[in-house]
Order: sequence, then C-alpha cells, then structure tokens
Amino acid sequence: MIKEPIVTPIFPTTLYIAEMERDFSKKEKEYIYEKDKELIINTGNKNSKERNVLDIENLIDLKLLLEDHIKNYIFEVLKAKKTFEPFITQSWINYTDPGSYHHEHDHPNSFLSGVVYIQTNNNDCINLYKTNYHQIDIPIEEYNIFNSSSWRIPVKNGTIFLFPSSLRHSVPVVTGDKTRVSLSFNTFVKGTIGDKERLTEVNICNNH
Repeated sequence: MIKEPIVTPIFPTTLYIAEMERDFSKKEKEYIYEKDKELIINTGNKNSKERNVLDIENLIDLKLLLEDHIKNYIFEVLKAKKTFEPFITQSWINYTDPGSYHHEHDHPNSFLSGVVYIQTNNNDCINLYKTNYHQIDIPIEEYNIFNSSSWRIPVKNGTIFLFPSSLRHSVPVVTGDKTRVSLSFNTFVKGTIGDKERLTEVNICNNH
C-alpha cells in the first residue's frame, strides 16, 4: 500500500483572473462600439487599427483600473521589489464574429499581457498552451493540470485576465450569436531590474 504522496506544482505559470466589479460606462461603450471604427483583418478575426486605445479619453478610467491590477499581479502576487514600474505599451480591441476565431499566438517584446472581456457568449473561453519540450509522450487516461498540454478557461463580461506574454493562447471558433469583443494590452517596465551583484542589473528609462 503506497502512502498518500505530496504532489506539489513547482514553477507554475501565474494566471491572474479578476472581475471589474462595475459595468462598462456609457462613454467606454460609445468608443468600443463606434460604428465607423477602422478595423484591421487579423488571422481569424478583426482588431482596431488604433494600437493605443487605452490612451483615448473615453477609456482613461478603464486604463487606470487595469494599471491597478497589473501592479497587484507584480507586487502582491509575484512579490517583486518595487525598484521598477510597469506600464502599458500597446492596447487594442478585438472583434471576433460568430463563426470566427483568434489564432494561436504569444506577445513578443512584452512583459505581461492582458485582456478584459467586454461582450461574450455563454460558452466563451480562452485556450492556453504548454510549449515545453515533451521528452516522452505518454498516453493519458484522465487529464489534469499536471499532464495537460492545453487548458481552457471560461470568460465572461468584465473578466480581467493577466498572464506572462510568452504564454501561447488562442480563441476557439465563436459558436454563440454575439460578436466576442475584448480589449487586449501589452506591458513593459521602467526602472531597475535584475541584481548588480549577479551582473544582471539593467536600468530602463522611458518617456511614457
């Protein structure tokens, strides 16, 4: 008889999921659903031509909210030293119509990436992928967080999702009758990162 073992997930991927705890304001919706907004065709869906939507006056309050969550992720969850400051580099809106999807991808030149969901269907989700090398491909009888190479997380209106920018992800084909609308963003840092004694210290300045 084997004594019950201790199974510990070391080096986990840190996913941050929160709720806005408020509705989107009238001025936020006016910009997001602007009928003459210029869109770009993406692989599987469309997104806004504007690449800094969170700097638009209508969305400034939303930007401040997201910045608070980014800092909470870094300094309260990851417990990073406050020698640097994160900032949002790019932000854009995604429109995924029924029958459309968003291809598997990651976000280069970014520290953390995030998305806030504005309009979703009941069964909407985000797919996440493990990209580590598989030394042995063993057959699986029952999937769990320890043996899966992909994972699906449900999302709903007002969900805020933050993750390392290197994490590959996608959106499956939208099967509901509403266009899935989300606002995505990338981040970087300014200030001092690394450690002087270990020869990893870097001072990053920006005029953002």
